[in-house]
Amino acid sequence: MQDSVIKYFPQDKDVQRWGLYVLDAGTAQTAPGEIYPVQDHPESYYFDWETGRTLNEYQLVYITEGRGHFQSSHTDLLEVSAGDALLLFPGEWHRYRPDPEVGWSEYWIGFRGTNTQYMVQSSFLKTRPVIRVLHNLELLNTFQSIQYWLRDESPGYRRILASLAQLALAVVYRDALNSEDSSRMHSREIELAKIELTRRHPEHVDLTELAGRLGLSYSNFRVLFKQNTGLSPRQYHLQAKLNRASELLLHSRYNISEIADQLGFSSVFYFSRFFKAKQGISPDSFRRQNQLPA
Repeated sequence: MQDSVIKYFPQDKDVQRWGLYVLDAGTAQTAPGEIYPVQDHPESYYFDWETGRTLNEYQLVYITEGRGHFQSSHTDLLEVSAGDALLLFPGEWHRYRPDPEVGWSEYWIGFRGTNTQYMVQSSFLKTRPVIRVLHNLELLNTFQSIQYWLRDESPGYRRILASLAQLALAVVYRDALNSEDSSRMHSREIELAKIELTRRHPEHVDLTELAGRLGLSYSNFRVLFKQNTGLSPRQYHLQAKLNRASELLLHSRYNISEIADQLGFSSVFYFSRFFKAKQGISPDSFRRQNQLPA
């Protein structure tokens, strides 16, 4: 990361005839609390979280450290973490950013061309903007090679960059196929986990023990669960607790203390703090604002 290079290329009709051509590439490391993205990009690429952006190209972004969030016009807000690849599409609004408390490290490459349209649009990648590739040495080496050629600039280097972009896309496609097969293979186990996490919303669930009962390692279980639901097992369990809390507030005569007790909270204070953090208002306010007339 110390000698990282960021480049945006001018139009070149000769390069465009290659079938896939690179428009920009780089790497960045965002420290906790740092503004994202840094403001040293062309205006058409810069964006903030509130407005997002729409590009006229494909981009492949590989998160190697940290965590954050991603959202697009066709995708709900998703958690992103180290080992995820983001595939951005031309003409599609999107936004992403690192968690301010953690930051992240990323590589990216932007490209277009007739070959790209064929590779992406003819595959299921068009429905997978976030792809779990884990700490993939092949992909990391490919992006580091891209960094090398960005610095080298020897004759023909833009064609080499195009080949490396195609290689990076092929590696992500392969890993997406593998994760899809694995997810289908274990779909029954994930459905059982979802049922148990929903049913046991008042309890603390030992996720490692649950994964073991399903015949999976915890790391594999977490990856498969997130692929299936878009949430980690712990987030899903908390969401089940929140859903039950909202249901009881709206459709029962239990007071707040009784609801907190049913959901397994040690006190009304902890329940109220949890609920407000997730919903933005207190349980009392939520009940009053959504109460149906008698």
